Amino acid sequence: MRPRSAEASPTPAGTMAWWPYLLVGGLLGQFLLRLLLSAGRTVPTMIPDETGYLLAGRLLSGGAAGDLSGRTFYQAGYGLFIAPVTWFTSEPDAVYRSVIGINALLGGVLFLLMFGLMRRMGLARWPAYGMAHAGALLPGMVYWSQFALSDTLLTVVVTGWLLAAHSWLRSGRAGYGVAAGLAAAYASAVHSRGAAVFAVHMALVSLVLWRRRPALGRWGAAALAPLAAAAAGRLLNHWVEGKIYPAGAYSFLGFVGDRLTSLSGYAWTGSLVAGKLWYLSVSGWGLCTLGILVLAAVAGRRGADWADRVTAAAVLVTTAVIAVGMSMALPDEGTMGNYAYGRYLLPLMPVLFAAGATALVKAPVPVLGRAVLGLAAATAAALGIVWLYAGDALATRSYSTYDFPEMAFLSGEWDGLPMWPATWTALLVFGLLVAARIAFARRGTVAVCAGGLCVLSIVMTAVVDRKITEPWNGRLAEATSLHTVGLTAQDRVAMVYPGMPWRIWTSHAFQARNGLTPFDPGYAGPPAPGISLIIIPWDQKSDPRGTWPARSPGWYLAAVKPSYLGGWVAWRPGTAGAPAR
Repeated sequence: MRPRSAEASPTPAGTMAWWPYLLVGGLLGQFLLRLLLSAGRTVPTMIPDETGYLLAGRLLSGGAAGDLSGRTFYQAGYGLFIAPVTWFTSEPDAVYRSVIGINALLGGVLFLLMFGLMRRMGLARWPAYGMAHAGALLPGMVYWSQFALSDTLLTVVVTGWLLAAHSWLRSGRAGYGVAAGLAAAYASAVHSRGAAVFAVHMALVSLVLWRRRPALGRWGAAALAPLAAAAAGRLLNHWVEGKIYPAGAYSFLGFVGDRLTSLSGYAWTGSLVAGKLWYLSVSGWGLCTLGILVLAAVAGRRGADWADRVTAAAVLVTTAVIAVGMSMALPDEGTMGNYAYGRYLLPLMPVLFAAGATALVKAPVPVLGRAVLGLAAATAAALGIVWLYAGDALATRSYSTYDFPEMAFLSGEWDGLPMWPATWTALLVFGLLVAARIAFARRGTVAVCAGGLCVLSIVMTAVVDRKITEPWNGRLAEATSLHTVGLTAQDRVAMVYPGMPWRIWTSHAFQARNGLTPFDPGYAGPPAPGISLIIIPWDQKSDPRGTWPARSPGWYLAAVKPSYLGGWVAWRPGTAGAPAR
């Protein structure tokens, strides 16, 4: 995986003893910074995604399943990872904050893995240390870790897979092959993008078996372990899907068929792939695109180490498969996020950034000059494809700032998506990095570039939190929180689904620890035994007391909640002013 064949420069023996402490300190620094930036996170806001993962975690720890039938299926691998949280607390707010803390710790682990990547690519310890911090603090890495989503875990798993696979290809030791295979199989249980990782890994296994023809006893475990683990993950996902989506989950297979059988489908897919690559370039300060160019050169260089060439090709193929597959399966949601979205390629950003950063530090200046031209041309071409295909839709479609945090900051526009200004700003940052490389000695390059990128990323993430995440979190908490009705661990909650905005009932599905029971307010009989709270939609115009026309005696209106999402009311048994059960 070395963009250049030069070995890393030696480190004086006197400083070797300090490196474990520096690495642990780096991990803790990344962890604490993420905790600080996510301190205001109190409720799931990226719903129903977060709700799906949190309900899977609750189910796998022995709790209530919840019902998200008809929504997207959120795979169980991440839920399995966070399930132990509920062994210590079942209080929803505490569970959520703990999960965000776990993601913050994973961010520190990602820093260590990026340090390993850059050392593997030939950087000396200090340059690798600085650039690993800059890579782990990429705004997308920090931003998406502040939600209870699988992206941070998937990124760590994919990066670990690449390191283990490269070690396996280079050394031939079956233990590395087993580790890589298990990581790929686990990735396939975490998110559908992991299926691409697993497929590429099994292609690597086939290539090794064909090329080296090793003894079956030596390599059998490396070939069979990922298959067995993937089968176990498939069974786990099937079980969780049956529990949380009893009436079935939303299927994307129909979209794939349509895209494969029509010219308009291929045009759609090509445009969305270009949008993902454009976002990758801009959000990675150009270094991720430089990394693609570097890895393509390594994969195609005949004299390069075989393990380096194969691993570089595996990265490129995985990137392409995820970009094409996710674009092909994505429905037209009427949003700008259809055309350009950065989250799906997040798991490949660490290795692409590492390759680009290594080239920035080590490549000869003439090579960097050509890379600047190639990168600018590739980024502009990707954006041009999106712009030509989308046309007026870029100005008329629904825009959600939380889908484009980096673009909003780079352009200074928080109410729309000015793609060209964001592109020029990112290319300007890349140009300044190259200028610093030319102007300073290589050690100075790392200090200036890594330090500058860290500061820029931290400032961007802090601004995005203030402008996007915190207001969004506060509004959603106000609109959906059941704290105002005195929700307790013992409450059994009934929900009137018809007419209830889905963001409200999916949020309540996580808050209600015993799940939600469907309820018909027109039913003249009493609620099911044990029900102590009934949530009913309200049009925010009529008398809220009329929301339950067949109200049973002994129930009172406990709360009336108007909100920007829609209104709802809560009924409790007893009399007004009675304490919540």
